[in-house]
Amino acid sequence: MIFQLTAMHSTHYGAKERYAVEFVKQCRQKGYACILQYESLPASREYVRDLRANGGDLVVFSTLENPVMALLRIVRFIISNRPWIIETHFVSKYVRGALPWLARAAGVGATIAFVRNIPVRRDRGMRRFLYNGYTHVFGVSKAISAYLVACSKVNPKKVSAHYWGVLGMDKHSPALGVTFRKELNIPDPDVVIGVIGFDTRFKGLDVLLAAFARLAREQDNLRLLIIGVEPATSHLSRQADSLGIQDRVHWAGIRDQGWRLLNAVDIYVQPSRDSEGFGVAIVEAMALKLPAVGTKVGGVPEVIRDGVTGFLAEPDDVESLGEQLRRLIVDPVKRQSMGRAGCQRYRELFDGKQSVKRLVEYYSKLKL
Repeated sequence: MIFQLTAMHSTHYGAKERYAVEFVKQCRQKGYACILQYESLPASREYVRDLRANGGDLVVFSTLENPVMALLRIVRFIISNRPWIIETHFVSKYVRGALPWLARAAGVGATIAFVRNIPVRRDRGMRRFLYNGYTHVFGVSKAISAYLVACSKVNPKKVSAHYWGVLGMDKHSPALGVTFRKELNIPDPDVVIGVIGFDTRFKGLDVLLAAFARLAREQDNLRLLIIGVEPATSHLSRQADSLGIQDRVHWAGIRDQGWRLLNAVDIYVQPSRDSEGFGVAIVEAMALKLPAVGTKVGGVPEVIRDGVTGFLAEPDDVESLGEQLRRLIVDPVKRQSMGRAGCQRYRELFDGKQSVKRLVEYYSKLKL
């Protein structure tokens, strides 16, 4: 049995959830059971139903509040269920550090750590201790894996990159794009820049709003679609209002399968300041043949081929982000050619089924 210690709150049926469903499906085909831990019951009933229908199960208990209680809950689960492999994802540093030793003492066959962001520099010595106890450490990009080896001194034999692919993507649908534009009151001829994110500083949505305000003054037919942020509770809505662009910004809120709204978009942007380990939403956009603008942080340059599938801007730089967006806004032919190249890159490197297959095959070699 494989136990995924996610330490997550699942708020919608998104890319991580689709990946989990495919993972338990392929594991079941191999004869492996899977149980996923969450901090709270996932918000999407459809996701929970799909997870269980494909052979997975879930447990709900807290790991992020009291480290001692978290470890006690994990030990009880291990003793009761006897997993052979344990994966860790967004766990606290206390759980991450103690887990391999506790698991080994309880007879667990292998412990796997997934690292999704470039770690904070001041914890180098701590990370060496945290990760070297694991059977293997997967960075979700080559940038993360290289950082773990070079800066954190994690044993290079234990580290490799595993790209987190996306699943459930339909082909680009112009009809669906028209439907969403009507729903969001976006005029058909307007050029729409889209982003999927949430209201946190490292996502850089405030930088995007500032850059968009400059671009909107130059071009009347420009719109911004923000997916994943609730304007009623976000300071970003107030920022848009202060910049005088509230009527040009469209808020789609938090939705299951929010990526489908990208059918209404012409250009995708990921304005992350730092710590963007991979950029799943960029891949979702590429799958729908959208050109992408991202920043030179983490694994983003591994996803976007600068000048081929989109452009890369300097992080936390309003002028640089605006300039790279402008290059696509004024050139519809380039948007189309880069969108096609991005879709091809998605098929070659970031297809979710193939990503899951590689992971399950690796686990099979661990003699499940």
